[in-house]
Amino acid sequence: MLSKMFGPKVHYLGDEETVSLDEFRTDKFVEAAAGVDAFMTYVDLRAEGKPQLTAFVTAFGRTFCGKPEALVKAAEAFETTSQYTAAYSDARQRIDAAKRLEAKRLADSLAAIEAPRSDGISDEAAAEQARYQREYNRTERERIAAHHEQIAAAVNNDNGFYFS
Repeated sequence: MLSKMFGPKVHYLGDEETVSLDEFRTDKFVEAAAGVDAFMTYVDLRAEGKPQLTAFVTAFGRTFCGKPEALVKAAEAFETTSQYTAAYSDARQRIDAAKRLEAKRLADSLAAIEAPRSDGISDEAAAEQARYQREYNRTERERIAAHHEQIAAAVNNDNGFYFS
């Protein structure tokens, strides 16, 4: 008797009533109560490996509330439905395909970095060019700093602006 009174309860915020775990085991219940977007958000979060409670609160937090252990039990019950199982399988395939595509892009970009030079410049010439570029950048920074110092001195001069 006490377990029924004080057992884990999940409340549906739409009608402010308690929802049984058996209702979460019913296909289309969660989608009908929370909406397709929330349903797909939950499926995607679980397919990405998020914990049940985190995914449940993120996706269904505006629809269902309760103690964490009750929400986990509701998530476990929901994940037994055939609708969730099919959507989860599709989401895993989609996420795995996206990860494979990203890995291929990364491998291609790394291969391009490690590819031999195709601009006809030897490595020694490229190193010399880089050294000259660093020297030019250093002298350019010094020139700009001197110009800024000259401007600051002129602005702080009480006799007005004077540039040489």
